[in-house]
Amino acid sequence: MHKQNSITLDIFKFQVYQTILKVDVDKIKKFCSSLKKKDKGRNLSNLTGWQSQDLDLFNLPDYMKKLKELIESHANDYGKDMHISKPLTLANMWININEYKDSNSPHIHPYSVFSGSFYIDVTEDSGGIKFWNPSHETMGYAFNDNISKYEQTNCSTWTVVPMTSMLILFPGYIKHSVEPNMNKKLKRISISFNLVT
Repeated sequence: MHKQNSITLDIFKFQVYQTILKVDVDKIKKFCSSLKKKDKGRNLSNLTGWQSQDLDLFNLPDYMKKLKELIESHANDYGKDMHISKPLTLANMWININEYKDSNSPHIHPYSVFSGSFYIDVTEDSGGIKFWNPSHETMGYAFNDNISKYEQTNCSTWTVVPMTSMLILFPGYIKHSVEPNMNKKLKRISISFNLVT
């Protein structure tokens, strides 16, 4: 009855960028594995699993330089869609290697314009990246119980299941976490990063 004179506005919209990159994932995987043998790693958002120190962006092998260039190129395309007024460059980059049940707790990247991950070795059961609605805690009181169809416009969390060679970019202020790797044989390997202007 009322739809004829009514409109619905999309506000506070979050865009997550996804694409597949053509790079040598086998060489990148070997690079990540060899670095793990030399680097004790660090604990930030990773509850378990190994996270490298930041990579030296000025001394990367050629195949990693290509990855860096592609990330920056796609980030700047994404930035144009988001009306970012200045060019974006990588501020830092690190490796994540997660074995069975390893995961990352919810967190944000407050000093980056965009953040993201490139997936080197994943399967459907090795854990997705989960994005958290800023109102997820209060939505749970009444809103979630009354939803007949869970979708992007009404969700308290949204999970993206990555695939090998996938690049995912998102605003650094969006809270996100990584689900446990439930594959007992395959290590989930990814490279994460932050971009700034």
